[in-house]
Amino acid sequence: MSKYVLSPLIYTISGKLLPGYVIMKNHRLRRIKQPSGNFNSKSKLLLTMSRFSHAAKNWKLLDIPTKEQWISAATTITLYNNLGQPFNPSGYQLFIACNINLLGILSGYFTVPGQFYNIQLPQSVVSNPIISSSQFMVSNPVLANANQYLKIYATLPSSNPINFNNATWYQLIALPSSTTFPYNLYSLFSLYFGAYPVVNTFIGIKLVVVDKSNGLASKPMYFQVIPTA
Repeated sequence: MSKYVLSPLIYTISGKLLPGYVIMKNHRLRRIKQPSGNFNSKSKLLLTMSRFSHAAKNWKLLDIPTKEQWISAATTITLYNNLGQPFNPSGYQLFIACNINLLGILSGYFTVPGQFYNIQLPQSVVSNPIISSSQFMVSNPVLANANQYLKIYATLPSSNPINFNNATWYQLIALPSSTTFPYNLYSLFSLYFGAYPVVNTFIGIKLVVVDKSNGLASKPMYFQVIPTA
C-alpha cells in the first residue's frame, strides 16, 4: 500500500479522495487506501501515462533524417487537443500522438510517418451517438474502411453535469470496423468502475476514430448521458 506524507497545509484532509479511495489516519501519517473492490480506472490512467513515456523514449531513438520526415509531415496535419480544439503540431507532437493512438488499439508502432488523410467521425455517430440512456448503447458508426477503429472514452460517474474542459478520460475500448453494432457499454463500466452506471448520475463520453495505418485520429466528439432505470 502506498503511503503519502502530507504537508501541514493539507494535514487535516480526511474521508473520500477519489471514488473507491479513502484517506486513513495512522499515528502521524495519513495514507490513501484503495479497497479490495474492482476499481481499475487508476490503472487505465497509469496505462495512458505509460504510453506517453514509451512514445517519448522511442522518439529519442530516431535518427535525424527520420525526425525530419515527421517534422515535414507535421506541416500538413491538424491535430486536436483534449478540448477538441485544432492546433498545428510539431514533428515530435505528431509522432507522439500517432503512436499513442496506435498503442490505444494495440496495433504496432510507427517509426516513419504513414499516409495521412482527413479522417472524420461517421455522420451516423455525429447525428445519433447513443441510442438511449437506458440502454447506453453506441449506435452504428459505419466506419470508412477496415483500418479504422472507434475509440470510446468515458469519465467517472458524477452527481454534477460533466465539465468537458477539465474532465479525466479513461479509454474503455477500441472497436474495429468489423464490430457488430449497436454496442452495449454497460459491461465495460462494470469492468473498469466496479459497477454499472448509477441511475441519474452524469457520465461523459468521448468518441474518436483512429486509423491504424497511420495513427491519425479524428476530431473528438463529446457528450454526456444520464443512465436511467
